[in-house]
Amino acid sequence: MPELKRTFLKGRMNQDLDERLLPTGEYFDATNIQVSTSEGSDVGAIETVLGNTLQNARSGGTWDANFGLTNPICIGTAKDNQNNKIYYFITEVSGDASAILEYDPATAQTAVVIADVRAGANQVLNFNRSNLITGINILDDMLFFTDNLNEPRKINISTFKAGNSAGSAITATTTLLSKKTNTQIAFTAEDINVIKKAPKKAAEMELFASTIGDGRLEGTGVNPLLTIPINFSTLNSTTSNLGSPQYTAQNLSFSQSIQSINLFKDKNVTLSAEVPDEKGQIEKFVLTGQITSIVNSTTLEFTPNVVPQNIIDLAVNWELLIDEPDFIYKREFPRFSYRWRYNDGEYSSLAPFTQPAFLPGLYKYEGMNAENEAMLNHLRKIVLKFPLRETTYGPPRDVEFVEVLYKSEKSNNIYVVKTAQLTEVGFSFDPSSEYPNDLTSVTGTGAGDDSPPSSSIYNSPAQVGVTGEFDKFVIQQELDGPIIESSQLLRLFDAVPKKALAQEIIANRIVYGNYTEGYDENDEPIVIQTGLAGGDSFIPATTTEQQVLLGLPSLKSDKTYQLGVAFLDEFNRESPVLTNDNAIVNVKKDRARLSNQIIAS
Repeated sequence: MPELKRTFLKGRMNQDLDERLLPTGEYFDATNIQVSTSEGSDVGAIETVLGNTLQNARSGGTWDANFGLTNPICIGTAKDNQNNKIYYFITEVSGDASAILEYDPATAQTAVVIADVRAGANQVLNFNRSNLITGINILDDMLFFTDNLNEPRKINISTFKAGNSAGSAITATTTLLSKKTNTQIAFTAEDINVIKKAPKKAAEMELFASTIGDGRLEGTGVNPLLTIPINFSTLNSTTSNLGSPQYTAQNLSFSQSIQSINLFKDKNVTLSAEVPDEKGQIEKFVLTGQITSIVNSTTLEFTPNVVPQNIIDLAVNWELLIDEPDFIYKREFPRFSYRWRYNDGEYSSLAPFTQPAFLPGLYKYEGMNAENEAMLNHLRKIVLKFPLRETTYGPPRDVEFVEVLYKSEKSNNIYVVKTAQLTEVGFSFDPSSEYPNDLTSVTGTGAGDDSPPSSSIYNSPAQVGVTGEFDKFVIQQELDGPIIESSQLLRLFDAVPKKALAQEIIANRIVYGNYTEGYDENDEPIVIQTGLAGGDSFIPATTTEQQVLLGLPSLKSDKTYQLGVAFLDEFNRESPVLTNDNAIVNVKKDRARLSNQIIAS
């Protein structure tokens, strides 16, 4: 029996003719069908299409009509084939409420991913019925979309779903946990924008030549104490059981009271004096020993350990310094920066680097050595301070880690020397209830320790209030760590457009098309007024007994500088550098002796 086969290549319904008179390729009536357009043998065949059924189930019940919204419309859809989910973008006609919904065919339930019922200008999701959302992609539980109206958006599906309240209608805005206050607050534009904020402010930096006391005491670092003239040539000594000489203690007197004098007790110290000989050449004498007792506020008892045989037979002023470990970064100009790591694993661009961490010593140049010892880095301690979350330049609430970075002038390698996690505000309990009056034992005293600010101690049982901030990092030894790519030095901001119509994923990268970027330039010209300021290149003497020759920062002379202005938006998008002819500054050679700096307005 021959096979009867009828195709509908025209794909057209024709109810004007009797069905017996229909031309080949047309049909009289049909419901829930589609005509195949494949290139195979079934081209033109009619296939049944499933009809529509209402899906209003939710976890724990059913949804109210229209999810409780007034005249909502769908402005975008996306299907997640990997996880078998469907996403709907809906908004009220008035624009007072917007939401993204997730439908799971496996459970036939619909859940709210994100909702925003803030009306008017307070609306953050800000969907508009006139801006259909066609650029939608899903990557690793992240929902990316753009509507050519707002900044391109990104939503962590699991995180935002957990921030919605239960109920049969969409009546509340999605909330997220704020680590600043440890409470749930409504999401903001920062939480859903693809572009992430980066630090705008460099870390504050304090440099110390000593780790004793406040780091600036006389008798420490590069700030010696000067004794009243004393002659050590008459020292008496005995021979110890080991055969080494033992010297009698000597009192060292000073013209003024010694600050924090108790810190000198039992410390090893070095005494040094420079005296010109008969030929006018400088001869240096050095004694080492220990401060064995405190006599009074201006006198220390000193017991020598090593005394040179050719000790000068003359009462001279001796410089006293407490012995400390050698300087760190002695022949380097280290700089420090930091960056933020967000909850979803994104990294911000780098914060501005600090000025070089450099402490000059006393000016001393000897032709025989051909080296200016003042240009060695006399640094023993660096304290970096970072902005807190509640301040203008602090990290946003979805920042999870702060990474401290170090770079030397010798290469472009950037090292991660510290990774600190930001946590929620809370309390830490001490079962022993034996905390001291400070938090030294809480944070440790070794190199590279960070201490939580604004901590409080409560008795019975002892509780330490933890702010969860990372505001300070102390460096007392040379640090290194994992290296990040040097290309991050050129990443001033993320190249995300202000808005875009098209979006696609190519090689696991989000690519935008038909986008808008940059800002219109102001018609008014940029006017930069410049000038030079400068003074003596050395700190003047503070006493008649000692000339303090500590160098000051200065611009290089015999050079021409040109200043410019670049504008940033809140996400560090940067304009070109704008300048003019008045912004040129020439530092002439005759200013080499001065500490020069440019003044601009």
